[in-house]
Amino acid sequence: MGNIEVKAASVEPKTSVSFTLNGAPVDVQGVTPSITLNDWLRSQPGLTGTKKMCGEGGCGCCVVAVSLQSPVTQQETTFAINSCLCPLLSVEGWKITTVEGIGSSKAGFHPIQQRLAEYNGSQCGYCSPGFVMNMYSFLQQNPAPSAEQIADIFDGNICRCTGYRPILDAMTSFKAEKENGVIDIEEVQKKLCPRTGKACSNPRSTCTAPYLGPTRELVTPSAWYAPSSLADLFSIFSAHPESSVRLVAGDTGRGVFKNPPVADVYIDLKHIPDLYTSTLTEKSLLVGSAVPLSVLIGLLETNKNSSPSTFSQLAHHLSNIANLPVRNVGSWAGNLMLTHNYDFFPLRCLCSDGCCGSHSLYCHLVQYTVSVTVGFPHSGHEQIGDCVHGNSFCERRHCLS
Repeated sequence: MGNIEVKAASVEPKTSVSFTLNGAPVDVQGVTPSITLNDWLRSQPGLTGTKKMCGEGGCGCCVVAVSLQSPVTQQETTFAINSCLCPLLSVEGWKITTVEGIGSSKAGFHPIQQRLAEYNGSQCGYCSPGFVMNMYSFLQQNPAPSAEQIADIFDGNICRCTGYRPILDAMTSFKAEKENGVIDIEEVQKKLCPRTGKACSNPRSTCTAPYLGPTRELVTPSAWYAPSSLADLFSIFSAHPESSVRLVAGDTGRGVFKNPPVADVYIDLKHIPDLYTSTLTEKSLLVGSAVPLSVLIGLLETNKNSSPSTFSQLAHHLSNIANLPVRNVGSWAGNLMLTHNYDFFPLRCLCSDGCCGSHSLYCHLVQYTVSVTVGFPHSGHEQIGDCVHGNSFCERRHCLS
């Protein structure tokens, strides 16, 4: 990467955000860093189907679908996220779909909603939107899943009423194997008319339109930045030498550490291409620090033949961290830094056969040869060869890869 030229800060803090919600453009003004996507959704009439309960990304009732161009593959991808952990200011340019956007009793239920009802998979219904949207997101990328794949994606959804058998039965009815009553994969994208039972001819039709006015404002002195280059990132650091700064990738750490101290400056890393690179060499895989855990797992599985004894095992171990919606946005470097910054971060060491899970990437990386490239203002970057066994990071540095 070479030395990183640091210029005078030219990036202005953000107080507004634009995105697409259920097919309609949205522009929200007066947004502060403390407001989450879930806060805003539930403040809007007609959008309360997305629930909130634990606020930790553990129960799944707040799940929504996000579609955007992957900075790693450059292809549009759809995935589930926990809206309770997602800062509203971080969704710039996203296409967001809530449970209201895929179907309703007035506009016609989506096949997933219909199937969950038919299989008696809902009692109080509080968790149902999260299960539905998790499945909806998964089917967009995996239209012909196996029953095992379907079961695996619900590691972050909790139901306190039905037990999981009717829910799992409803969801596994969408598996690739043909069975009586299983809807065609092509129909999964369509709403069903409640009158005819057939696919709706107007997928954008709806009987209610959400109110897209300004969100409520919360008093906070914090500033939010969204730089598009490493030079801009470090210029923001230089412009705030005495301020507390928090780097934001997925921001899922707030699910572990409730009510973290409010920072003076928040920096969104999702618009910096250099932090999403991935390069395979003869001996290693170089991965940018903002790459989400789910994407890292995919890279390891895709390239497992390059290092059969390492990549497959590491991919398996990483699948035990948190749950799918968290792994979809939480970066591997952010997880590593939680271990570095908090001595009490919940660790569970692996058994000799690797059977034990862990919330921390640290527990998995200690078994492998790992080096981390760290960048800091004015001096370029340096490579730390034994990053996970030492205390090599300091403030005002940023993990690059």
